[in-house]
Formats: sequence, structure tokens, C-alpha cells
Amino acid sequence: MKLYLVGRRDLAPGLLAAQLVHAQRQFQADHPVRELAWYTGSNTLALLSVENEEELLDLAERVRQSGLAVSVWREPDLDNAATAIAIDPDGRRFVRNLPLALAAA
Repeated sequence: MKLYLVGRRDLAPGLLAAQLVHAQRQFQADHPVRELAWYTGSNTLALLSVENEEELLDLAERVRQSGLAVSVWREPDLDNAATAIAIDPDGRRFVRNLPLALAAA
């Protein structure tokens, strides 16, 4: 059971890492029961990436429409741009073909 954190590859590696952490924290605030089940059940993360904000928001919307929990982190220092999302552990089907985040860093 993994919590899927997805960020934007068009961000610098250090910034991307911070955004992924923010997305996890946002998921905890938005979905405390689901986050606690993940935390106590496995506490395993998958750090993945998409190309840009448009792809990120499209992915978040597809997950949301499926009924699964998803949280979007918007970075205040970047004009509230969406920079990372956290996806419910049952969302593997939405991310199974995404590349790892920070793989080239």
C-alpha cells in the first residue's frame, strides 16, 4: 500500500522534493482517516512525476472523478501554481506508467 506523490518535472530538483513533501502533508490534512490507514499500514511512498502543471491537474481531476482521495498542493511562492499532488493508495492504476521523480537529479 503506497501513497503516490506526483510532482512536476519542470521544477528544479530541490524545489520538486519540497513540493512532494508539501503534497503529502496536504493529503494528511485533507484525508486524515485515509492517511492514518496508509501510515499505520505501510508508510511506503512512491515519488513520481509528470511533465508540467497541466498534466498534474489533469491527473488530479481523473483521480477525483474516480472517487479516490487526492490532494493538490499549490505553492504560494509560485503564484499558487499546482506543483504536486498526493494520490490515495488505491490509485495505482492512475500512476503505474509514470516515471520516478528525481531520477535524473
